[in-house]
Amino acid sequence: MLPSEPANPARTTRVDRGCLAAAFALTLTWFFIYDHYRPDYLVDEPGHLGNIYHFIEGKPGWPEQMTMLPGYHFLVTALWQLHPPLKLLTLARLVASLSACLGLAAFALAWTRLHRRPASRTSHLADYRISSAGPVTLQLAVLPIFEPFTGLAYTDAPALAFALVAVAAHLWGHRALAALAFVPALLTRQTNLLWPAFLIAYELLRADAPRREFFYRTRWLLLLLSASAVAIAVALATAGRLTPGTQTGNDLRFNPATLHFAGLLTLVLGLPTWFAAAPSAFRNFLAALRRRPGLTLALSAIALAAAVGLTLTFRNPHPWNRDLFWEGCTFTLLRNWPLVWLDSDPFLRASSGLNLVLMALALTLTISSQSYSLLLWLALGFGALQPFTNSLVEPRYFIPVAAFFLLFLDLTPATTRRLTFWWLLLCAVHAPFVACGLSLW
Repeated sequence: MLPSEPANPARTTRVDRGCLAAAFALTLTWFFIYDHYRPDYLVDEPGHLGNIYHFIEGKPGWPEQMTMLPGYHFLVTALWQLHPPLKLLTLARLVASLSACLGLAAFALAWTRLHRRPASRTSHLADYRISSAGPVTLQLAVLPIFEPFTGLAYTDAPALAFALVAVAAHLWGHRALAALAFVPALLTRQTNLLWPAFLIAYELLRADAPRREFFYRTRWLLLLLSASAVAIAVALATAGRLTPGTQTGNDLRFNPATLHFAGLLTLVLGLPTWFAAAPSAFRNFLAALRRRPGLTLALSAIALAAAVGLTLTFRNPHPWNRDLFWEGCTFTLLRNWPLVWLDSDPFLRASSGLNLVLMALALTLTISSQSYSLLLWLALGFGALQPFTNSLVEPRYFIPVAAFFLLFLDLTPATTRRLTFWWLLLCAVHAPFVACGLSLW
């Protein structure tokens, strides 16, 4: 087969810049849309603004319902002291949006370090893989579970942004800066402690770097983890908890409904990719059945047994995941609808169990074909710890693992385009409901 004509470098540069500009423009556009059409609080925003007012007014102690460390709230409080010509809610939302832009820039830099290939008139690799960071950065900007929170007063965008800055700095070899960037990441959400541990695990397991340099590459991260361990020990000894507030409504406990929700989320977000891959996957299954029928049938039986086990063990115990509407509230939470349906319909539970097995197989096959398979497995493992150790099913807990998984993926241009357009469509459909205060993830 003759190689295709190599991509035009000038056109690639224009597309890259256009996608980057669109990523930042869309992120800021969501902020203006939500702030204009939703000038009052939405869902968890009253809690975050209440925490900020607590610090502005100099009240003693910590806000009772504060689950995360106060880095974001302190930042908004400090900026408020400069007397900006904005409402406090607008300022809090603007900080989240600008943080999201910082995160997108860090994502682009990290992606470039990992995936960028030098332009060459003799190479046709660009025909099969994305050659610039713009399209994938735009893809992150329209990630449906991320997009609403880039324009609202939530801590998710700032927490992810600082974590991305730290990972990008580490990948570029600025390891002291990486550890330093993790400090505001931890002070925004303490669950970001997973990501320096992720980098240490990667440096320990990677085969393309001398083992004798492991300590040199990770010494700043090890210092950060050691200091964090001391801080955790002190917090447990003095307060007996790891959250500033005492009334959080969450605890560290696995919820089986989270597993089913993860499968549904993977199915919905990757729908164009799964549809495109389904015919070849079915042909491969038939070929395997003809070639090795015994083994294929045995593995199929194991998969069906796993699906049955997942179906029978489904539970939806958390009270915050069991209601669709609340008295006096105009909004609904989309996360609860499939969980309530699964709880009431055995057929849907069985379908969800089967979907979980299929999505696990699809992810395994996807990762096994990737050049950064180690990073992908580690990102999936470390990133899954946050949602799977929390008793509440919450889509926002999947944002970091989705972002880092996307960072390490190496997709074809066609796949990237399909996913970007699909995610943009989901965002465009959902955004009016968010702006009108009718729904949120």
